[in-house]
Amino acid sequence: MAARAKKQPIVRKRATLALGDPRWVLLRKGHDTISKHISGAQLSPLASADVIEALKEADKKKNLRSMRRSLIDPSVREPLDASFWADLRIDVDLEKNALRILPTVPIRRFRDFRNINAWHYYVWEPDIDRMLGKPSLKRKSPRKRRDRRFDAENLGSPASQSSATAEAQANVAARSEQSTPLQMVEKRKRGSRPPLLSLEEIAESKEYAHRQLDADPAWLVAIGGKQNACVDIIANKIPRLGSRAEKCWRTISRRILEPVLAERKTIG
Repeated sequence: MAARAKKQPIVRKRATLALGDPRWVLLRKGHDTISKHISGAQLSPLASADVIEALKEADKKKNLRSMRRSLIDPSVREPLDASFWADLRIDVDLEKNALRILPTVPIRRFRDFRNINAWHYYVWEPDIDRMLGKPSLKRKSPRKRRDRRFDAENLGSPASQSSATAEAQANVAARSEQSTPLQMVEKRKRGSRPPLLSLEEIAESKEYAHRQLDADPAWLVAIGGKQNACVDIIANKIPRLGSRAEKCWRTISRRILEPVLAERKTIG
């Protein structure tokens, strides 16, 4: 009698998450949830250790899933795997009541700095509930319902199809004609001309630089020099220039950072 073949175990793949799902919550909110569970207060360093450990976890059953959304173009979302967090840490800033994502090694290139700070970071709320032992409510992503009978009756004729196509083309044309001032700035040809800065942007950026230097007089050294400081100013106060940070950081240095340093030197 022939021996029976052994059944292969069923391997279930982890479902791919929709990046627009409302169960994605900001990293700060997820951190606060764990922090209150641990210590009863927000911004606990122990919560930072637990969160970064879960983000780096290679075991997908224990991993805290994450994604990020661009500050420059909010329509851009990217899923993040555990390897992304390998050289990062989460720092608690009690004075500013904020979280900071920092590298575990000194930043050598301002590209790397922009790659970290030009994004909002999110975590998967059901994974937070799992970490805390809470029952997670299974909610299905909303799906658009289609009335098949209506489609068959109204979209089957050539006349209805042509009218639908014409309406779609009209909507595209209307969207293309409407451009915000920010979009008009981004559409300008990129050349050697320095970026145009508003008086409000200059004032807010100078105030931001003063605050950073007041909090840490060695801020320029800690962040890696003027180049990285200018990229930090762009990411936090002039995000519309984020895609041009590599080209226009010298202008930010000349118009904002150097005058701030001169003012502080004169006062000192």
